Amino acid sequence: MLSHHNKVFLLRFDLHQPSYTDTSKHVSKFFTRLSEHVKARYKVKRFGYTWVREQEKAKQQHYHCFILLDGNKIQEPGYLIKAAKKYWELYYDGYLCWPAERCYHRLKRNDHEAIQAAIYHISYLAKGRGKGYKPAQAKNFGSSRIKKKQTGF
Repeated sequence: MLSHHNKVFLLRFDLHQPSYTDTSKHVSKFFTRLSEHVKARYKVKRFGYTWVREQEKAKQQHYHCFILLDGNKIQEPGYLIKAAKKYWELYYDGYLCWPAERCYHRLKRNDHEAIQAAIYHISYLAKGRGKGYKPAQAKNFGSSRIKKKQTGF
């Protein structure tokens, strides 16, 4: 995203659901709906996202997620959180929450300290504990596929 935009907005949140499901298709559908809504609202071309499925002690799985957007158009998380909550609660009868310490980062292309802080924050998604407890057809993770911007020669 930073190859396309000099500023990027990152929002981290979790999706909880009321019951177990054999697949994670509903999470992919959630991100499709949210992406369409956010692109139309903010007039952005790119909507980056990542989610990971996790299940430990609870009977149902939950998902750790983050989204990446053009930071020149989005600076605060308020509307994004409301929209994400609406779509998750309306369509999947679950609830959305976010980490207590900080749910978003505003990144600038050459601000390596801020980028490292954001990477550390989202690195929680990569922890091994709680992963892999799923049927063979279910995915452990999903993400958008934004390619790095190619510079001209």
